[in-house]
Amino acid sequence: MQVYTGLQAGSYRFSAMLTGQNAEYAAQSTFSIDTVGPVVNITSGPDAISSGGLISFVFVSEAAAYFQCRWVNVSAGTTTGSFNNCTSPA
Repeated sequence: MQVYTGLQAGSYRFSAMLTGQNAEYAAQSTFSIDTVGPVVNITSGPDAISSGGLISFVFVSEAAAYFQCRWVNVSAGTTTGSFNNCTSPA
């Protein structure tokens, strides 16, 4: 397996050619490298002071983004579990 590193953001075409034949391209594949990560925005959530119970957050990003969420208890300085897949609203 050949590994290519250091590719910059942009569109690429990879070609594989047979040797010893007609030297025609046997296969091509195009792909893009995006080095800018998506931005997530929380568009609604509970008030800064809440009495507990059911709370919900709504968050959005670009269409192809997947989310992972977790809870951090800032007052106690503890984290509840690890990041897990989630959807909006959470």
